[in-house]
Amino acid sequence: MSNLYESFNERSWKCLEAFSPACAQVSMIILIDRQLAVMELIKRFTEFRLNHEKLVNSYVLDALETARHRKLLARFQELQP
Repeated sequence: MSNLYESFNERSWKCLEAFSPACAQVSMIILIDRQLAVMELIKRFTEFRLNHEKLVNSYVLDALETARHRKLLARFQELQP
């Protein structure tokens, strides 16, 4: 679990730096593994800006969990006769 947290922490900061909110931004679309994961639309820019870090952290964790599940599934399938 600590590896997941370390990976999360590092990637989260990189994503926060790369995806800082643009002026007057009120929405974001998140893709995980090239598939639509979520679309956020918040009425006011000030609310969006206040919640931006929480939103990004949440989706980084979702992406890491998705990748982890895919790796486990691939390993399981390799073991099947």
